[in-house]
Amino acid sequence: MLPGPVLTKEEFEQKQEEFMHHKVVCYCTIGMRSGLFAKRLREQGFSAYNLDGSILGWTHHNYPLLEKDRRLSWLMPISKR
Repeated sequence: MLPGPVLTKEEFEQKQEEFMHHKVVCYCTIGMRSGLFAKRLREQGFSAYNLDGSILGWTHHNYPLLEKDRRLSWLMPISKR
């Protein structure tokens, strides 16, 4: 499990200065958008990483997903266009 808060991209952008000296792990469904976002953050001086294998890879390895300290047993990918 990765420590720290889970934020949407919008939530992170509103208070990104708070995370300048922390490792930031970005993720999305397949890793494309999060990879681009992590690259942009690194260009701004952040220690940013893209979650290898995306969130789908994470779940396929049976790593835990938590929502407000509650373990989830499934993941529903949703795309906003």
